[in-house]
Amino acid sequence: REPALLFIGRLSEKSQLSLALSALARAPCGALALHVVGDGQDRAALERQARRLGIDGRVHWHGATTDEARIAAIANRCRMFLYPGDVGLSLIHALAYGLPAVLHSDTASHMPEIAAFAPGRNGVTFARGDAAGLATALAAIAADTARLDAMSATARATVEAEFNTARMADRFVAGMAEVMGRA
Repeated sequence: REPALLFIGRLSEKSQLSLALSALARAPCGALALHVVGDGQDRAALERQARRLGIDGRVHWHGATTDEARIAAIANRCRMFLYPGDVGLSLIHALAYGLPAVLHSDTASHMPEIAAFAPGRNGVTFARGDAAGLATALAAIAADTARLDAMSATARATVEAEFNTARMADRFVAGMAEVMGRA
């Protein structure tokens, strides 16, 4: 896989993709590419930002798609998943591809899928809103291929063991039983 990051999501303020572009423009991230799967109202502004920062050759805009074969072809080129804003279901999607996640550390602001994230085991964190901290975290993890390989295996194992259809159905049924018991 390439020294590349995958982002999957809507290109809106919530995603904070502009922070990722700022981080990628910093010296420690000079070799990293970013593959963006998604679209939204901020796409044109983000493309302009990438050009202004001089990183447009390292940012690949794939547009929105639900074609899993196309997503797989992109995801399987990447080494890490990056979501600089408040992550949701795309975290599970990325972990299933064995991509260690790079997320901000304000876990309370993420969506419920953050339960799948184990910092230091299947990904790393940075301080929310800190482009310099994000650049440092990206450069450090990208340089440590042995750690990336271990995190990749843990990412896949996380989804296989806990975030599969059967386990999710079990949790749903248990939750419903608890709710019904209160009624």
